Amino acid sequence: MERLAEAVAAIALLAVMLGPLKSLWQGVQGTALRMAWPWCAVAWGTWGAALVVRITGVGEAGLQHALWYVAAIATLAPLVAILGGRWPTSRVWSLFVVLPLLLVLLWPVVAVIVGLARWDRFELEAPMLLGSLLVSVMGWGNYIGSRWTMPALAGLVGQIALLISLTPEIAADSLSPDSCSLLLCGILCAGSLWVWYWGRQSSQYLAYEESAWIEFQQLFGIVWSRRIQDRVNEVAREKGWKVRLGSRGWLDGNGQSVSLSGVETGEGLEPRGFLEWLLQKFVEPGWIAAHQPPEQ
Repeated sequence: MERLAEAVAAIALLAVMLGPLKSLWQGVQGTALRMAWPWCAVAWGTWGAALVVRITGVGEAGLQHALWYVAAIATLAPLVAILGGRWPTSRVWSLFVVLPLLLVLLWPVVAVIVGLARWDRFELEAPMLLGSLLVSVMGWGNYIGSRWTMPALAGLVGQIALLISLTPEIAADSLSPDSCSLLLCGILCAGSLWVWYWGRQSSQYLAYEESAWIEFQQLFGIVWSRRIQDRVNEVAREKGWKVRLGSRGWLDGNGQSVSLSGVETGEGLEPRGFLEWLLQKFVEPGWIAAHQPPEQ
């Protein structure tokens, strides 16, 4: 009966994630993040395989723990891919950054496959744990401070718990890899639903003058957004513009929201044109137009 309950729960979890996966594919069209979507599909498939092994009880505990670890690392792949989401870098980022990083982090599993370690007892050593934690913080942390802060924090906590549970040197006896992996899987499903729901509410930002900029921040995270914001404000100082770029649009010298239509920006590059020029390194002009208010 317990196996049947786990099977039903696993099928439900995977089915729940199909909707957000499809929605995500639609959401990244016209952006450099299209190359991150296949990694999302890989992560979904990896969790599915791990859950099947869990339900059927095939293999020893070491095999199950190894699959939990593979699923956790696969979850990081799309998050790392997003950090390279800029044209033309995105075209080679997966091949020269994401894939080598995965191979390094998955070395404990590779060691088992080639016979350097035992299947019956899969464990992480401290150096590999530290590397995995660093990548986890980089990937999930990119969305802390955005609309996805809560799912990102939950995902980071779940990821850390699972990785620590696989490291006997520091794991508490009460921290089980099976329970931590199911916790992370549940967090990912809940987070996917959160992203899917709020992603359908993106039209709320059309009330802002620079709604495309706001939506860009939610999609690409704080790393790229901060770099664009710093670049725009650097040029603003050089050109003597009377506005600065904030997270919700343009600001005057006092940090108050202001519309460009009522501000003299000085000679040289026009602020909105320069911002859109920078955004086009990440998204197509059609994407920008689709996320701007109708009157823009």
